[in-house]
Amino acid sequence: MDKFVIHGGHRLKGTVVVGGAKNAVDYLFGLGHRKIAHISGDLVTQAAAQRLEGYRDSLKKHGLDCQGSAVLECHGG
Repeated sequence: MDKFVIHGGHRLKGTVVVGGAKNAVDYLFGLGHRKIAHISGDLVTQAAAQRLEGYRDSLKKHGLDCQGSAVLECHGG
């Protein structure tokens, strides 16, 4: 079953959200970057949690350290 996320009033397929984060890390890795941070929205939202999942999946794929990765969670106000 596909997961859908409501983001900005739009219904997005969960794989799009995860894939976008993976693509960003893949791109930066391809440019030679090895220390890649992730700035997240509030992780209680499904979209933010899925982006973080994609970020970590891509770090693992490239053999980069997920545990020591830099993740900054920002809360709306």
